[in-house]
Order: sequence, then C-alpha cells, then structure tokens
Amino acid sequence: MDFTQTHYLPSSLSDHTPLLIQFSSSPRPLVRFQFYDMWIKHKDFSHLLACIPSLHATLPKMQHLKIYLNKLRPMLMKLNRHHFADLRAQPDAARLELTTLQSKLAEDSIFHSYSSKIKYGDDNTRLFHARARQRKLSSYIYSLADDGGNYVEGFDQVKHIMIAFYKNLLGKAADSRKNVDLQVIHHGPTLSPEDQMGLCKAFTNKDIKDALHSIPSFKSPGPDGYSSGFFKAIWEKTSIMIKEDMKRTSSPQRLLEWRMGKPYKVAQGYKWQLQLQDKAPWAGFIWSRANIPSYAFISWVFIQGRLPTKVRLAKFHPQQAVGCLLCSAAEEDNVHLIFTCTFASKAWEALRDWWKGIPLGINRTQMLRMIKHTKEPKLRKQITGAIMVAAIYNIWRARNHAMFKNHIMPVAQIIKGIKE
Repeated sequence: MDFTQTHYLPSSLSDHTPLLIQFSSSPRPLVRFQFYDMWIKHKDFSHLLACIPSLHATLPKMQHLKIYLNKLRPMLMKLNRHHFADLRAQPDAARLELTTLQSKLAEDSIFHSYSSKIKYGDDNTRLFHARARQRKLSSYIYSLADDGGNYVEGFDQVKHIMIAFYKNLLGKAADSRKNVDLQVIHHGPTLSPEDQMGLCKAFTNKDIKDALHSIPSFKSPGPDGYSSGFFKAIWEKTSIMIKEDMKRTSSPQRLLEWRMGKPYKVAQGYKWQLQLQDKAPWAGFIWSRANIPSYAFISWVFIQGRLPTKVRLAKFHPQQAVGCLLCSAAEEDNVHLIFTCTFASKAWEALRDWWKGIPLGINRTQMLRMIKHTKEPKLRKQITGAIMVAAIYNIWRARNHAMFKNHIMPVAQIIKGIKE
C-alpha cells in the first residue's frame, strides 16, 4: 500500500497553483501470529489439540506449556489458511445463505412491517475497498515537527522523533531512591501482620481459574499471539500447566527475584523487607579493623559531608565567620579543610613521602575513586586506608585545637601522631 503526499507550491505570477505529489512506500507491518476466537468454533479445532503428542513428564510445566504452544501455532495457521482465508468464496456462500433466508422471510407477513427499517451494508466492490484503504492511510503521520520546530518527512524520521519525545517525556531512571518514612505510614491505616502474610500466600487453583475466566475473550492477546479466549477454550487440556506456571511465577521467592534482578537468597529477602540499602563502596575502607574506631567515625562523617565546619555551621548561624582557622586563605568547608588547605596539603605531601600508596595531589574525588577501583593487595590496601583515615582525623583534631585553644599545631606533630 503506497502513501501519497501532496504539497501546494506558491503560485507566484501564475493563476495556477502547482502541486508536488510524492509517492512514498508506507511501512508494512510484520506478519505476526494472532489467535482468533472463530477458530474455536471449527469442527477440527478439538482434533488439532489432540494431535500434539505428550511430552516427557520430567520437563518443567513452564517449558512443557511453551513447547505445546509452539507446536500448536503452525497447525492453527494452517487451519486458518484452509478454512478462513478464502474471503472470495465465503461472501458468495454467505450471500446464498442470506438469499435463502430472505426468501423464507418474504413468506412471513410480519417481515413486511419491518422491511422498511432494514439497511443493507455496502457491497463487496472495488470502490468500497478503495475507500477503506484511503481511510486507513489518512491516519498515517508522514511529516512532523521536531523540538526545534523543523518539519521532517518520512515514516522513519517521524518514528525517531516520536521515540525521542516520549523518552524525554518519561525521563531517565533515578540513580537512587529514598527510603520510605515508616513514621508517615503509621499515621494512616495499615495492614495487620496477618493481612500482610495473607498477601504473600500462593494463589490457589480456584484463584487462577477465576482470574483467567474473568478476562473477556476479545481482549488483546499476549506477545505470543494467544488470547485469553484461547486459554479458556483449552482449559481442560492445559489447566495443569497453566496452574503450575502461575504458582511458580507468582511465588514470593519469584517476586523477590524479579524485584532484585538476581537469584533469591534469604539474606537478600530480609534486607529487601527492611528496605536496607546496599553497602557503600567505601564502607569497608572506612570501617576496616585496621582503623581506630574514633578515626573511622570522623572519616565517615567527612565522607557524608557533615563535618561541622564553619561553612556548615553558618547555615544555622549566619553571623558566624567562615574563614579557615588553619590557613585563613579560604572558607572552611568540608573539602578545603581536609585537602586544599595549606596545612592539609603539607600534611598529605609529608605522608606521601613516607608511604607511596597515597596518590599525589589527593582530593575527595580521587580518594573515592581509589577506594572503589584500587587493585592493590589486601594488606597494602588496609595500610593505605589506615593512614588516610588517621590523616583525616588528625587534620580535624588540629582544626579543633586551633579553634578552642587558639594554637595551630605544627605539621610535624600531626605526622608524628599518624605514624605512631
């Protein structure tokens, strides 16, 4: 089926309007299998179901059902091709049957009182099909404006613009999710523990049958082409496979596997139930057994960006001065105090001369990258981590000493404390 696009060009000095007519090939949809309920009424339908041999009993029910449907699909297509695809012969047969029925109705006097109200449909002519084809083509979108207001033509170009628009409309996946505030949930009605456990119960055979038979047969089929009407028609033959498949896919273990995207384990299920987040990549680096607990705690607060520096405290007390106590050259924020301050830079440089595992010109981003991607041996990695954690603690300790005792400790004293 071809698509015709007409452009009206400027007439200029002429009294005629030139037309530009383009004949573009319209996209042809892929031929996919789709089950039709009319096949159920054919006399050979039940025979087709019985023709498929029984499979090995040891196969899983899900695999058994998949093989069964795959073998049945070409047989149904053959049934459609031999008995339902002869569209030219069927209207003639239907017309003959209609004529016969009309002849019988004509003999009935009651029919004459209602004959004026009957409206016959269009004939199966070439004009009728041409109008139907024209109506279908009128729904095609051949040209469309992009985000910049520029019009593009062609079905492929329009497809790309539509996909890009809806991708941008839906947005991207969030990198992180906030935990649910349980205090907010408890303010409203909640389920009792018994009700919560009831939601996790496996479906019974009656639940599965009632759910399937409640779906209207005219609903759209699934990706495999089989509709709910098909499964209702062959329920007696495939009910065991369908029930086992539903029980397997809807089990709490399977739902957790789908939620977490990996094989289910009890520990993972417990963590998911408590809404615990995955461990941060730097957790083992900070909370290593080689680190002194107080040193590790201060380093953890620093990684979280919550050291009570002057810049952070000024958010709560705006009148407070924010100058660095150790160098007086910049504002005392989290990163400046530990890395870019003159005092801190000298301390890191002295530590690097003593232990080569510390990178040159270290900063917060470089430290986190080193923690995540380092390939050093485990013992050397622990030693490097212990030195860096001790450095963060002692720089913070020197800052507090300057603030509360009005005295700046020498860098050599800091290095000596770290080495000890």
